[in-house]
Amino acid sequence: MSEWNYDMDAAPRGRYVKKMVKTPKGVFELDIHEPDLIIATEGTIVTLSKWLPPITDGPVGRRRGGRWTMFATWQTPLAWMPWPKPPAENSNG
Repeated sequence: MSEWNYDMDAAPRGRYVKKMVKTPKGVFELDIHEPDLIIATEGTIVTLSKWLPPITDGPVGRRRGGRWTMFATWQTPLAWMPWPKPPAENSNG
């Protein structure tokens, strides 16, 4: 069983992958963020969370820094642990 990790900088934040996306204007290759799931806590509440990357383009009022889901932009979870894998992924056979 995993232990709580208090180093939030070490929490997995996902990665960007290239995907073909169909839009009304055609098909485009875009960099899409695929988040990793973690279990996070602020001390008394434990929740499923994932990293939402910063929004750096678009109207100025919509730009913002990254944050963890289920937490406000000004909050950082206290600790995290990996989301458990299904039993089939943990088996050796």
